[in-house]
Amino acid sequence: MRRNRRLIVALLTCTPALGQVEFLDETFEYDRDHPASGRWLGTIQRESTPATFAEILIQQTHDTRSEVAVTALALSARNAPCEDVVIEGRSVRFVLVAGDDPLVFDGIVSEDGQRLTGSLTPRDDGDAGAERGSFNLRRVPRPIDLDNPMRFSGTARSGLGIGLEIAIVLAETPAGNWVGQIDLPRLGLVAYPIVNLTADGNSIRAEVPLGRQPAQIEAILDAQQAHLVGKFHQRGIELSFDLARSDIVEQAQAPPVVQLPQWVRSSWLIRRHTEEPWALVGGNVIDVVTGEIHRNATIVIAGDLIRGISSDPPPEGTRVVDISGAFVVPGFFDLHAHVTPKSPRFAGVEGAEATLQDLLESGVTTIRGLPVTSEGALGWAARINAATLLGPTIVPASSIFEKQKQRTSYGFGDPATVRGWVHKEALLGNRWIKVYNKMDADSL
Repeated sequence: MRRNRRLIVALLTCTPALGQVEFLDETFEYDRDHPASGRWLGTIQRESTPATFAEILIQQTHDTRSEVAVTALALSARNAPCEDVVIEGRSVRFVLVAGDDPLVFDGIVSEDGQRLTGSLTPRDDGDAGAERGSFNLRRVPRPIDLDNPMRFSGTARSGLGIGLEIAIVLAETPAGNWVGQIDLPRLGLVAYPIVNLTADGNSIRAEVPLGRQPAQIEAILDAQQAHLVGKFHQRGIELSFDLARSDIVEQAQAPPVVQLPQWVRSSWLIRRHTEEPWALVGGNVIDVVTGEIHRNATIVIAGDLIRGISSDPPPEGTRVVDISGAFVVPGFFDLHAHVTPKSPRFAGVEGAEATLQDLLESGVTTIRGLPVTSEGALGWAARINAATLLGPTIVPASSIFEKQKQRTSYGFGDPATVRGWVHKEALLGNRWIKVYNKMDADSL
C-alpha cells in the first residue's frame, strides 16, 4: 500500500439523492471461471421512484453452487431472502423475496467482467399495475479483500452522551482510489458500504447510502494513520468518534452493550428517593375517582413520590409549603404533545420552551413528546430532569413509522430495516414508537 496521505476519491460516487452513479475507470481482477462472483455496487431504478443504492454479493463455488445476498438496498428489502438462483457463465437470475412484491433480477456480466446490468420485474408478471425497472452495478472489492486495509474502531457518542460501538474500514485500490465500509451494529449496519469518499489532505468526507438522505461522515486521519477522528450525521443524529487503528475482522461481532448515560436510563421512570420529605399543607385535595374533597389536607412528598395524604400535621422537621385555599388534583398526562423547535406553532426554541412552562402551569405534569426529530424532545427531557428547564416530565417518543413513507414519516417495509430503526430510537432514549394506523396486521 502506498503511504501517500492524500485520499483521492472513492471508486463509486453518487449524488445525494442517488439519482445518478458515476464510476471511476478502474478494472479489478476476478475469477474467470465464475465471472458473476464478487461484490457489486450501483443503483436500481424503478418506474415511479428515484434511483436507489444497492449492494449485491454473489458467491460461486467450484461445485456449481451459488449464493446471492442483497445486503444494502434502499427498497425496504435489505437482507431479504433470495430464491431460485440460477447463474450460468455471465448470466445471473434470482428472485428477491421482499414482502408481497417478490422481484426477479435478470442480468448479465459484461465481457470485461466489470459490470452487472439487467432488468427488474415482479415475479407475478401478470399484474398490469406492477412496477418494472433496471439495475446498473459495478464490480467493487470489499476493503477487507484488498491489500493492507485499515480498520479503526471505538465508541461514537451523541451530544446526549449515548455511546455506540463503531468500526470503519478503509483500503486503497490498485489504482490509488479508496473504498470503505462501516459497522454500527446497533443501527443495523454491518459491513455496510461507504461511498462518495473524497479527501483534502488528511480530511475525509464520505456518505453512507441509507435511503434518500445518506448519512454523512467527516473525519481527520492523522499522519501516522493510527487515529480517525470525526462525526457521523444521519436524520438529525450526530455521533462524534475518536477511533484507534485495530485488527481486521471479517464482520462485526454480536451487538455490544450500549453505554447509556444515567438520564436516559431514568428519564422515563419516577424518581422517588432523591430528596428529603416535604409537605403541602392547607390545600383541598380532590379525589378524582369518588369526587370527594379532602379539605385542609397535608400532602407529604419525597422525591416524586406522594407518601401520604391525611389531616394530620406534617412530620416534625419537614419543610412545609402553605397552599391554604388552593385545590389539588393529580397532574394531567398529555399523551400526544407536539412540542418541538421545528413546529410551525412555535417561534423557535424559546417559544417551545415557554410552552413547556405553560403546560406545567396548566396542571400538565407529564407529556408524551412526539417530535418531528428526536433530539429536541430528548434534550428537553434531560434538562427538565436536571432541573435546568421548567416543564412537565417528558416521555420521549420516536418519529413516525409506517410501511410506505409519507411526507413526515419513515417507511421501512421489512423486519431487518425496522429493527435497525427501533434500535436507533431506543438508543437515543425514546420509550415509545409512533406508528400510523395505516399499518397492516402482518407488518405490525
